Amino acid sequence: MKKPLLFTLALCCFFLSLIAQGPTLTSANTAPIVGEKFQSQYTKAGNVDDKTGGANQTWDYTNLVDSGAAYNLVAVTPSSTPFADSFPSSNLVLKTLYDSAYLYFNSQTTGLSELGAALSDSTVLRYTKPKIYLPYPFSYGDFFTDSVVEQSAGFDFVLRGKDSLYGDGYGTLKTPVAVYNNALRVKYIEYIKYSTDTLGITTTIIDRTVNYIYFTPDTHSPLMSIAEIEAITTSSVLGQVIFTDTIHSKSVSYLKKVSLPLLFVSFNASLNNNTVQLQWQTAQENNTGNFNVQRSVTGTNFTDIAEIKATGSFAVSQYRYADESFAKTGVPPSVFYRIKETDKDGKEFYSKTEVVHGNTSAVSLYPNPAINYINLNIKDAAVADAISIYDAKGHLVKQYFNYSVNQPVNVSGLSKGTYFVQVKIKDKTTTTTVVKE
Repeated sequence: MKKPLLFTLALCCFFLSLIAQGPTLTSANTAPIVGEKFQSQYTKAGNVDDKTGGANQTWDYTNLVDSGAAYNLVAVTPSSTPFADSFPSSNLVLKTLYDSAYLYFNSQTTGLSELGAALSDSTVLRYTKPKIYLPYPFSYGDFFTDSVVEQSAGFDFVLRGKDSLYGDGYGTLKTPVAVYNNALRVKYIEYIKYSTDTLGITTTIIDRTVNYIYFTPDTHSPLMSIAEIEAITTSSVLGQVIFTDTIHSKSVSYLKKVSLPLLFVSFNASLNNNTVQLQWQTAQENNTGNFNVQRSVTGTNFTDIAEIKATGSFAVSQYRYADESFAKTGVPPSVFYRIKETDKDGKEFYSKTEVVHGNTSAVSLYPNPAINYINLNIKDAAVADAISIYDAKGHLVKQYFNYSVNQPVNVSGLSKGTYFVQVKIKDKTTTTTVVKE
């Protein structure tokens, strides 16, 4: 009796070991990240089959033929979209770039859930309860099922059904643009039914979708999708069927391009001999255009003081810039710096803000902000050898010599903005700032 028992245990262990193989999808390695852009391509679907599931498969789809234009998605924050109030629990949105459709999600470590969608014509489709797109962690042999309830604003029918997910295969996936050696195939089966009544005619529609979707860790988008849909429409009057029709459709697409958001690895600013040394590191440069070094004396209104071309490298890149114009304006009490990166398509990313603390100014002035005039208060001096006013970029805009501190300084001709006021008395120079309104 022992041998059969041992054999059974060994067999169970063998199958469990098979199930444990293959990639595991988690929130960290699969969920979209705000700022990422995805481009997928539809293909001709006629001769495309779903091939075989199981362990250690090779799915070769290198001969797919593109059909129509590619479609583009970008991951954004809900607050940046016009329908955020309709999905208060959303923390992630996938936006289509051309027709302005919005797909709302709730992304958690336990799973990625669909909340609904909104279209540019203000049509809102909402799941009555979150629809699980992917539970985490999820791997080969895993299974998940849940009910689905969807309602469209302005319509009197409710869609009800069931979703089932199977981790039904893993191995190597080949597409026209890439080879993925650690791909997991997830089989989605969705059954949806809804009915409407119009003038005594009841129309019932049943949709059954089987969709094979391929994923791999560290790519935050499906690699490929093969979806087959069967839609059965039945019309009846008083329980008698008067019309029925069945439509089959198929859709195939693959991931063509992924653009990750720029990552600022580090950014530091330090003052050395009246020159501010700026150093920053970036990674994941893809579609990057240039960097603008920005400076502010208020911490809110920043001005570009330099532009540096990006390397465009996906690896870590290092940049340096020395703000020597800082010395021309003396040493203000505090100056703020940040780096702005602009993508080739106009999207902007910012580093953190660094503050450089200089000397405390021995000069005070009022009123601040100023409109037409400013009054100076200089310790232990009645006359300034020189008064120089610089704009935020360090350009000299006004200068006075042997100026009495009892005489207001006329700033009415200056544009609105922040200025450095440098006062020189003998061999000592001090600087303060003023905002011109």
